[in-house]
Amino acid sequence: MSPTPPSSLFNPLSRLFGSDSNRFGVDPDQISALSDTWRSQGNAVGGIGFDALTVDGEGSRVITALRATGKPALAATESISDRLISMAVALEAFSATSETQDDSVAHVFDLMTDR
Repeated sequence: MSPTPPSSLFNPLSRLFGSDSNRFGVDPDQISALSDTWRSQGNAVGGIGFDALTVDGEGSRVITALRATGKPALAATESISDRLISMAVALEAFSATSETQDDSVAHVFDLMTDR
């Protein structure tokens, strides 16, 4: 008598989408870690200061150039910071929605395995 093959051979969905605990590959811990990283990096980028570019003096092209870079640099870091934090918020919303729907959608597919 030959050994019985694993049930995953008869259930192509489990081969594609993983185990019951991780139905469609959505791992809440990974999503949370990524969201936390994006939020942390957004805060770090947003905290970059450009006070060193505020210099006193006149007549130097270097001083003029330094003064000219402060506002655009601040605008760029604020934009990047906002984007990272917005991505973190969107990912958290996705996670909440996908965790809720993951089991119910996977169950529907499971019901079709015998067809």
